[in-house]
Amino acid sequence: LARSASDILSVMSTLHATTSDPDGPQPTSGGLARLLCGRLPRAGNTAADSGKLVRALLDEAIGELRQPLGKLEEAMLRQVSSAAAPQFTAIRGIPALYRMLNKPVPTKASPYVESSMQPILALREAARSLAPADAVAAWARGAADAAAVEFSVQAAQLLESTRQQEASLRRLGGRGGTGGEAQQATDLDKIHMQLCLDADAFIAAAAELGAVAEGGNGLARLVEAVEPARQAYEAHRPPSAAP
Repeated sequence: LARSASDILSVMSTLHATTSDPDGPQPTSGGLARLLCGRLPRAGNTAADSGKLVRALLDEAIGELRQPLGKLEEAMLRQVSSAAAPQFTAIRGIPALYRMLNKPVPTKASPYVESSMQPILALREAARSLAPADAVAAWARGAADAAAVEFSVQAAQLLESTRQQEASLRRLGGRGGTGGEAQQATDLDKIHMQLCLDADAFIAAAAELGAVAEGGNGLARLVEAVEPARQAYEAHRPPSAAP
C-alpha cells in the first residue's frame, strides 16, 4: 500500500506545474509539465492561453488522483492500526497486576506501549525509501493517531469496569481497595497510575513522530479517556515515575 501511494505521489509530482509568471507557459516544477509547456509557443496571447489551459488540465489530472491516493492512505493506516491494536488488550490485565498483591506504586510504562509503536515505526522505516519525507511523516502521524483511538477505547473500558467493581465492593461492605492507610495508594490507585503512565508514554512516543492531541483526534480522545485516573496518578506519583 505504501508503494502504491508513493507511485501516485510520484505521478502527481510529475504533473504538478508552478510558475513565477501566472500568464507564462513555462512551469518551474513537474517533469511532464515542463515537457508539455516546453512545446508551447513562447510569445503572444496564444502562449499565455495555451499555458493556462495546460496547467488547468494538469491540475484536473492531479485532482482526479487525490481520491485513490486518499483511499490508499486510509487503507494503509487501517492496516497499521490493526497491527497495533492487539497490543492494547494488555490493558485489561492491569488490574491483575495489583489486586491483592501489595505491590509498590508503578513508576514506568508497561511493555505493551513500546510494542504498540512497532508497526508504526515499521511503516515509517519501510516508506522512507519510497515516498517523500513529508508524506512519510504524515503517514506515521496518522498511524499513531489511529492507534490512539483503540488505546482510548480499551482505557475507557478498563476505567468503567474497575468503577463497577469498586461500587460492588462498597455495596458488599468492602472498602474498595487494599492499599492500607488513607495516605497510601490503594490497589485501584495503582491501576489508575499504571494506565496514566502507559498513556503518557504512548503520547510521548507519538509526539516524537509529530503527532499531537488536538481537536477530536485519537490522541485527544486518549487524553480524555484517562482523565478520570489523573487524580490518583498525581496524588501518589513518586519523583522517580517516568514514562
